[in-house]
Amino acid sequence: MPGNDENKALHREIALLRDRVRMLEQAAEERTDMALAAREKEAWYRKLFHNSQIGIYRSTPDGEILVANQTLADILQYPDVETLLARDLETEGFGPGYSRGEFKEQLEREGTIRGLEAVWTTRFGSAIHVRENAWLVPDAHGKPLYYEGTVEDITDRWRAEEALRESERRFGRFMEYLPGYASVKDADGHLLFMNDALTELVAARGGVGSVDEQLWPGDVAGRLRDDDKLVLAEGRELQRIETMPIEGGTQTWLSVKFPILQGDRPALVASISVDITQRKAAEDALFAEKERLDVTLRSIGDAVITTDTDGRVALMNPVAESLLGCPHQDAQGRRLAEVLDLVSERDPDTPQDPADVVLRTGENLEMVDSAILRSRRGDERIVAYSAAPILNGEVRIIGVVLVLRDITERRRFEQELANMEKLESIGILAGGIAHDFNNILTSLLGNINLVRLTTEAESPAAHRLVAAEKAVGRARDLTQQLLTFSKGGAPVRTTSSLADIVRDAADFALRGSNVRCEYRFPEEMWPVHVDPGQIGRVISNLVINADQAMPDGGQIQIRAANTNLSFADGIPVAEGAYVRLVIEDRGQGMPLEVLGRIFDPFFTTKEEGTGLGLATSYSIVKSHGGHCAVQSEVGVGTRFDIYLPVSEDVPGAPEGSLDMPTLAGGRILVMDDDAMIRETLGQLLPRLGYEVDFAEDGEEAIRRYEEGLSDGEPFDAVIVDLTIPGGMGGAETIAVLRKLDPEVRAVVSSGYSDDPILANHQEHGFAARILKPYKAADLGRVLASVLAD
Repeated sequence: MPGNDENKALHREIALLRDRVRMLEQAAEERTDMALAAREKEAWYRKLFHNSQIGIYRSTPDGEILVANQTLADILQYPDVETLLARDLETEGFGPGYSRGEFKEQLEREGTIRGLEAVWTTRFGSAIHVRENAWLVPDAHGKPLYYEGTVEDITDRWRAEEALRESERRFGRFMEYLPGYASVKDADGHLLFMNDALTELVAARGGVGSVDEQLWPGDVAGRLRDDDKLVLAEGRELQRIETMPIEGGTQTWLSVKFPILQGDRPALVASISVDITQRKAAEDALFAEKERLDVTLRSIGDAVITTDTDGRVALMNPVAESLLGCPHQDAQGRRLAEVLDLVSERDPDTPQDPADVVLRTGENLEMVDSAILRSRRGDERIVAYSAAPILNGEVRIIGVVLVLRDITERRRFEQELANMEKLESIGILAGGIAHDFNNILTSLLGNINLVRLTTEAESPAAHRLVAAEKAVGRARDLTQQLLTFSKGGAPVRTTSSLADIVRDAADFALRGSNVRCEYRFPEEMWPVHVDPGQIGRVISNLVINADQAMPDGGQIQIRAANTNLSFADGIPVAEGAYVRLVIEDRGQGMPLEVLGRIFDPFFTTKEEGTGLGLATSYSIVKSHGGHCAVQSEVGVGTRFDIYLPVSEDVPGAPEGSLDMPTLAGGRILVMDDDAMIRETLGQLLPRLGYEVDFAEDGEEAIRRYEEGLSDGEPFDAVIVDLTIPGGMGGAETIAVLRKLDPEVRAVVSSGYSDDPILANHQEHGFAARILKPYKAADLGRVLASVLAD
C-alpha cells in the first residue's frame, strides 16, 4: 500500500485536475456567452440595417454595390435588394451630381464625405434629390478596400424648400412692384429686405442690416419699434396712418404691418407703406368741405331734405327734424311720403310728394307757397317749398333736394299787417270822427258853461247843467274809445288821479261780464304824470285779460300804494316817487314758456287774439318812464305790477266844478275852422275878461296877427287848432308867427288828443296846450297861466 506521502501527492494532483476542469468549463461557458452575445449583436445590427429609413450600401472602389438594404432599393425604385446588388453606381447613373472621379478623389483624400446633396437617377430614369454620407474602409495596408455610405431621399424636402425659395422670389418681386415702401425685419429690428422704393428713400442713412434708429429720428424710430414688438407679441396685423420725415418735408403713410411665421411662431415683421399725402390732403379738404356743408345745413333757417333716386330720405338738417318732428335716424332710408305729411292748402285731402314730381319730370319744382305740413307731434304749419334734381358730373339725376320754409309766422304777420292796415284805415276814420265830435262837444260844453255862469249854483237848472256836463264827459270817453283805433302817439301827459283813470277803464272793460273788481286805494294817493287815455288803455287791456282768465266768473283785485324807489329795489326805472298799481286775478295762470313771451308783439295764445294788447301796454308804460312786471302760476292766477311816476302838480278840478281863475284880461286871437267853436268862444272869452278875434285858417291868422302888430294893438295870446282840413294848420302857423314875433304866446288845441305835437308842444313853439273838449274853467286857467308868464 502506498505510503501517506504518496496519497497526499495523489490527492493534490486530483484537486489540481478538478480545478483545471472547472477552469475549462468556465472558459467554455464564457466562450459560449460571447458567441451568443455576438450573434445577438449581429442580429440587432442586421435588423437595424434592414429596417433603417435611410438607404445603406457598401461598394467597391469601382462602384459595384456589394451590400445594400431595402430602403436603398426603394429609393432607387428597385423591387428588392438582390436586383440592386452588383449594379455599378457609376455606370447605372446612380452617382452623385458631380463626377465619380471627384467623389473618389475627395473620399480617398479626406476619408469621409458628409452631407453631400446630389441628384441621382432612379431605375426608371426619374431624378431624385438625395443627401449622402460616405466613408472609406481601407485594407490592412491602407488601400481602399470598399466604400460605405448612407443615402437619404430629400426630394420632398427639396421641393418644399424650392417652393419656399420660389415663394420668396415671388414675394420679393411683389414687394418690388408695390406702389410704396416695403420691408421685412427680424425680431431684433434688423432690416432683412427693402424694396427699391424704400432703399432709394433711405439710401443716405442705411440699408439692409440697418435698424430703425439709423434711418429715422428717435421718436419715429421708437414708434416703429413699438409697433414691431406689438405685431410679434400679438401675432396680428397692425394698421397705422403716420407722418414720416423725408428729405425736404414729410409724407403721410398708410402702413400695414403683419407677422411672418416660422412654424407656428411669429418670427419676422413685414411692413408695406403707401404714400397717401395727396389723398390725405384731399380727404382733409373733403372733410373740411363736408364740415362746411354740415355747418351750412345746420345754419340754414329752412328745412332741407335730400333723397336718392328711389325717393328715399338720405339727409335731413336739424330744422327739418324739428319741423317734421322726426329725427334723422328714423327717417333715413324711408320713402319721403312716409315721413313728410304734406298736403295742399287749398285741398287738404290731396297729399304732396315733391320728390316724386322731380324724379318723374326731371325738372325744378318752383317755390310753392300754399301747403300745410303736419308733423308727428300733430301740429300743422304753413310752408313754402321747392325741389330740384341733384345731378352728378355726367348730368344724371342721383337724387332730389327739397327745401321747406315755415311761413306760418309770416302768414300770421301778413294777416296781422292786413288787420293793422284795416285798423289804420278805421283809425284814420275814427280819428276824424273823434276830431269832429270833440269840436261839437267843445261847442256844447262851452255853451253849457256859459249858461252855468248866469245860473244860480243851487238852482234846479244848475243841477241839470252839471248833469249835462257829465254827459258830455261820457261822450268824451266815447271819443277816447274811438281814438283807441287810431295810431296813438307819444303820451300827452297831465297831472291826473290814477284812481279815477283805473275805475273808469276797469268798469268800462267789465260791462256785461260776470267778473267784478275790488278796489283798494290809499286816501292820500299821489297824483301821477300820465296820458289818461293811454294809461286807460293799459288798464283796459289788463282787466280784459284777467276777465278772460276767469271764464266762470270771479273777482279782480286792483290796489295801489305810494312808494319811493331806489336802485337797490331792482326796478328798472329812475330813482324817485312812484305809484305802484297791482292788478291781480285768480284765473288759470300761465306756464313759464308763455310767461316769458307775453310782451312780444304778435305773440298770443288766443285763437282770435292779435298779440298786440300786452305788447302795446308794456310800450305805453315804458314811454311814461314806468315799469310793468308780471308774475303767474298755472292754476293760481296772474299779477301785474305797474309803476308810474308821480307828478308834483295838483290834479285839475273835478268834473262838475266851475271854479274860475282870476280874470287876467288881454287880446286873444282864435284860429279854428269850426264855426260853432268860434261862435262859442266868441261868447265865452269876453265873459272871462278877454277881447277876442277869429281866423278860420293859418293864412288868415298870420294876416290878422301882422295887422295887430302894425296897428299897435298886438294880440296877447293865440289859440290855434292843430288841424285845419285843406288849410295851414297850427304847427305851420306858429312857425311863421314866431318869425314875426319871437315873443308870441300860443296855445295849441286839437280834437286829436294822440297827436305827438301835443305831447311835446313846447318843442314846437307853443306855450301851452288844451285838449278838446274843454270846459271854460280849463280854458281860463290855461290862458291865465300863459299870460302870467
